[in-house]
Amino acid sequence: MPAAQAVALIAIPVGTPLSDARATLERAGARCNMQRLHPSIMECIYAQRVTVDDYYPADIIWTTRLHGDGVRVTGMTVSRAFDKH
Repeated sequence: MPAAQAVALIAIPVGTPLSDARATLERAGARCNMQRLHPSIMECIYAQRVTVDDYYPADIIWTTRLHGDGVRVTGMTVSRAFDKH
């Protein structure tokens, strides 16, 4: 995950306006929403369908959390979940 987060920080460095960061992630296919319980966090989710073992469908769910001060990105976390059907 450190490599994925490093790549994301290249595309969206700390200090980027939150609106620009959201637009970048949405152009890549993510869905973004501000968190109700944590209004300083915007959560963007991207789902990717893959095939495992040449047969089984699976989803990789990428979650990028943009931490902000209301205007600019102050940090970022990237995580992924794997759901084999």
